[in-house]
Amino acid sequence: TMTNIMSYAFIIPILPMIWEMSQRGVDTSDIAELVSRILSFGVVTVSGNLLKQLFKKLIDRFKR
Repeated sequence: TMTNIMSYAFIIPILPMIWEMSQRGVDTSDIAELVSRILSFGVVTVSGNLLKQLFKKLIDRFKR
């Protein structure tokens, strides 16, 4: 779905970041970026699901 595509746009770039951190070591800025990407993934996923449920309920209510 579109929500999944948008969510994974934040999570896919983490893989090269993790590889690079394993090769050269971990820096605080790397951890901050990693955490922000994971939080963004969660926010997009949760908000997308909430909007989907909201629209579904509104459509069901207006069908009656």
